[in-house]
Amino acid sequence: MVCYLLGRIPTRPGYYVVVCNLTRIQFARESACPERETRDMEASKYLISVLLVCMNLKARAFSLQCNVNRRSAIGGILSSSFATPLVSNAVPPPMYSSTPGGIQGAGGSVTRVEGVGGGFDIRSSSTVTGQDVIFPSSMAGLWNCRRVVTSVEGDSGQAELAWRNFGGKGSFNGIESYETRFILPADEFNVQNSYNFEGETLKGVIVERGFEIESRNQCTSKWSIEKPDILLYNKDASDVEIAVVQRKVELPSEKGFGFNELYRVTSSAGGIFGDNKVQRAVRIQRRYRRGFDDEGNRIVDGLEIMKTYRVLDGIAGVEMPTSTTKSQIKLRYVN
Repeated sequence: MVCYLLGRIPTRPGYYVVVCNLTRIQFARESACPERETRDMEASKYLISVLLVCMNLKARAFSLQCNVNRRSAIGGILSSSFATPLVSNAVPPPMYSSTPGGIQGAGGSVTRVEGVGGGFDIRSSSTVTGQDVIFPSSMAGLWNCRRVVTSVEGDSGQAELAWRNFGGKGSFNGIESYETRFILPADEFNVQNSYNFEGETLKGVIVERGFEIESRNQCTSKWSIEKPDILLYNKDASDVEIAVVQRKVELPSEKGFGFNELYRVTSSAGGIFGDNKVQRAVRIQRRYRRGFDDEGNRIVDGLEIMKTYRVLDGIAGVEMPTSTTKSQIKLRYVN
């Protein structure tokens, strides 16, 4: 290998550091020479300065060559508090499974980015028209819901913000009580709500999301059976939009029922950026089981897991949640 001698730095009498190509350092033995040592000591400071300048220029040149596509390279990291524009070109989501009583899925897809993991595009993903979370037909009517947060892992600030965006009020760790209502959609809406239970085909009900958010948050909302995946409501004089971008449903059976939904939450940034809109990604998983209390009244016990994710340019990093909140839910039939 050809080495170009750039200079010598005295270390101790008779020894010098020989610098070659800015990458290798070797020790060389020379005869002790006081006059040479004095001269080299004076030159060493200049040599070190030249080396530092060369290394700095080399680092800048390298950084200019590393211009990569920002969105595809990052794909799901950084803060969930970045404002992102909305797009209307929806990617056709996969259809539901036809297996009765099984886990069904719809909406978008997870793309793996090398060195980052799974990223989900919450801007261009949507669910299939005519599909919603199906509850047992016996749950039609008005129910009282009591819920309490049991544990929080990760960023508690992000966890509480998501909880409030979904209607939570008062103390984050307090007991909530509000009403919710389940309705049987008319046939004209073409909602796929059939399921098999104990050999019989039944028509399931859906939750009236607008009624629930109004009862929980004492606000005004806009929701319809025709577009069940879009919920708009007014919170603290600003609008909040909750859109379902991915859904999995466990149809009612003797083992229970539930769902897993990923949401795009669009709300005000708050503070001095109050006029700007931010998009956040939140996943809610719930599992219910029907039963009776000690007095023979119908109840439904449920567990909820809510996760938040970082979002950058509309890509949510769904493999690494920033927070995980667990809650207990108890529904009691009213009428």
